[in-house]
Amino acid sequence: MKRLAFVALSLCVSLTACNAGSSSAPQSALLPPSTPNVQSRSALLSALHGGDVTISPTTTVHFEPNVLASDQSVRVDFSPMLREAAPNPGWAIAAGELSMTIPQGTNTRRHIMQVYRSRNDVPNGITMRIPYNASDAPGVERAHAPLVTLVTADGARRIVLDGTFDTIHHVATVLIPRPMLKGVLAVRLALGMNASPINARTAQSVTIQSGGRYWNDTSRSWSSTPSALDPNARTLVVVHGIFSSVESSYACAHDYTTNASSQPGAYTQIVGFDYDYTEPPSVNGPKLATFINSLNLTNYDIEAHSYGTLTALGALQNLATQPNRAILVGGPLPLRGSPLVTSPWIRDILLSLASVTLATPQQVDNALDSGMVQSLAPNSQELQNLQTEVDNLPSAPRFERVAGTKQYWEEDLFSWALWGTIQFPWDGVVEETAAESNDLPYDQQIEIPFQHIGLPCDAPTINFVLASQ
Repeated sequence: MKRLAFVALSLCVSLTACNAGSSSAPQSALLPPSTPNVQSRSALLSALHGGDVTISPTTTVHFEPNVLASDQSVRVDFSPMLREAAPNPGWAIAAGELSMTIPQGTNTRRHIMQVYRSRNDVPNGITMRIPYNASDAPGVERAHAPLVTLVTADGARRIVLDGTFDTIHHVATVLIPRPMLKGVLAVRLALGMNASPINARTAQSVTIQSGGRYWNDTSRSWSSTPSALDPNARTLVVVHGIFSSVESSYACAHDYTTNASSQPGAYTQIVGFDYDYTEPPSVNGPKLATFINSLNLTNYDIEAHSYGTLTALGALQNLATQPNRAILVGGPLPLRGSPLVTSPWIRDILLSLASVTLATPQQVDNALDSGMVQSLAPNSQELQNLQTEVDNLPSAPRFERVAGTKQYWEEDLFSWALWGTIQFPWDGVVEETAAESNDLPYDQQIEIPFQHIGLPCDAPTINFVLASQ
């Protein structure tokens, strides 16, 4: 299993600036009747004792005792040809899909009985073994991204779990922990890979862009081509978070302009900065400062979302002219960071969140490899340095904070693995305690009942930003 020692955090988690929509999956886990080469097997299983449904030695499903809601016949289907729909353009899916139907469902108890602090403590549940083709092996084994669809009476949801991979026989083994199996009626398993860009649109969507972005309010679009700016005009500089970009986070930039609003804080011009979110704040902060300094602005605010809040704080000490306001939206602010980085399950959460954005499994690994994730641990050296830099500013901007209060469903599914580690609710991947940090001298703060992912474009956020100069 990959990076067991420290597969930690969601930046998103702590930071994420994931910017995407729902992660709902198709409503049925059964394979379509027309699917070629389907192999099926049914077995009557005891709820008390559990059991196995075996199609072949490499294609099996094992139920631990007391996972099923009742004694029932469970059907398992495997199609070596079927490819699940990719969650986003950054992903590809290997050939082969294993699915099961559980007519009376799984046990409705959550089984949160202890704190699971390591994968060695993983509670038993359902273990699925699925073969994959040799041609897909390099991609599957590099990504380590099993894609699981859980179907309940409320609908279908996708999560990404880690797994073990037999690189000799090309078989993946995936454990679905018992606490995730509340009332599950069907399950589908496929194996994710990093996508190979095949056209300009896909290539752009999965490649991390960098550099300045300029808002054209006439065409209502962002461009990387520099536009003429008035250094003295009221300007908003926006900074995105992880798994996102200026273009995706602030597609609503028009709503911040004087053309859309008569509020006193509306902006004449808006610029943004795209950066490599798989690098730590100490790397991205100076780059943001260099961009802002090149604009020679004298009357501007910074609005940063999620992980971008730390990037913005990292830029302050290098700015020639401080912003009037630093508006921090859904950030894992110093020195709170994110307690999630201490969880060995964080990579799974990150991948689940990344699956509904334009991120690839490789980008999650890059964030872990660079030290970016580890830098977000509470009171980490990186966060201490940010706090010291802000404390030593000769003239600091006004700090203002926006926090959401509605968590993602992924957070609920993984809450059992984080019990006692974080304080609920989350700010949609950012723990509310972190988003409500008092480590900075806030002038104004608000909370709104929306998910983290949409905070930059939620009306209450925009109204809050424009309410004063």
